[in-house]
Amino acid sequence: VGIAGGLSDDVALGEVCFSTTIVDVLENSKVSDGKKGTGTQTQFNPEYHPTDRFLSFALRYLKIGEDVKSLYDEWRLECLFAAEELIPGEFIGRKKKNEKLSLPDCHDGPIICGAVSKSEIYNSSLKDIDRKLLAIETESGGPFRTAADNNIPAVAIRGICDYADSNKSRLEEQTGGHARRIASMNAARFIRTQLSNPQFLAYLDKRRATVLHGDTAEMFDADVPPSPSALAARYSADEIDRQLRDLSPDYAGKPRGYRLPIPRMKEAS
Repeated sequence: VGIAGGLSDDVALGEVCFSTTIVDVLENSKVSDGKKGTGTQTQFNPEYHPTDRFLSFALRYLKIGEDVKSLYDEWRLECLFAAEELIPGEFIGRKKKNEKLSLPDCHDGPIICGAVSKSEIYNSSLKDIDRKLLAIETESGGPFRTAADNNIPAVAIRGICDYADSNKSRLEEQTGGHARRIASMNAARFIRTQLSNPQFLAYLDKRRATVLHGDTAEMFDADVPPSPSALAARYSADEIDRQLRDLSPDYAGKPRGYRLPIPRMKEAS
């Protein structure tokens, strides 16, 4: 748990990202001279450390589950009210444009473990590895490698404290360092809220049973509402929406919850 610099245009200051995969390039990169007049080139040999898909889904359920919608809304409002007391006005944001804090969201996806960055060239090189990278941080590679060696699920939860760009220092000056504080507090509040998320608690129960008794049953029981099939359908629908927004400029402009004129997916009875 900690802070990170945002790489994706989808993440904003104070929002929270959690890993589906950690892409570690911190100890697996090589810097060499480029062609004359082009400076240096960085080559990566990334290591990929996936987060248990059931764990990622359990955390994501806080955002998509109807039965926990009030919890998610309360988390967002609590974070915004506390943040606005620290940064009430505008600050320099992405692409040197002024921003104001807004209701934070949470995002799941790949997070890269690399060098501290305020370089757009370096960031562009990282996005060549995976164009859907959410954020960059410097710490998760080692713990994830150790966790994998010991068959322990691991997840990185990061609050966005800057945009990993050339305005990083100026942003910290403008906000008096409060951007870092907001990012860390929002990540901590996110974990606290997860302790009331029934799917996250179900995951912990199953994990505990697996460790103690070698239980290899499905991670989500049929008697935990809603049913696994309903959860899978809801998860698939959300993934389809994400892909459409990524691939279609027309669809990307539609509001959240927009439905295509022709149904693309129906629940089977």
